[in-house]
Amino acid sequence: MKIRWEISDADAARVRELTSGQRDNVLVRMRREINCAKSKKQVRRQRFWQQMVSMRLTSLQNSSPGGAVGRFARAEPYPLSYEAVRRAPRARPFIFRTLQE
Repeated sequence: MKIRWEISDADAARVRELTSGQRDNVLVRMRREINCAKSKKQVRRQRFWQQMVSMRLTSLQNSSPGGAVGRFARAEPYPLSYEAVRRAPRARPFIFRTLQE
């Protein structure tokens, strides 16, 4: 199967308009600073794990900073750390119980 994308000048103009309209958005500025920085933090297993768990949770419900998911993602120590899940005799019930709490 071959897929061929054709992007018209009008399509490109709409994307440019959308991105320029979001240029001053706080989240966009923050992402640009982090993603386009000359030096980046080394990605460690725990950080990757925490971001993956948070990503899954934010796809299921509101992730505003004051909401349950936002507070859970910033909890110290992180309740669903990679090591805690690995040590659990059965990961699924451990995860379920931790999220309920």
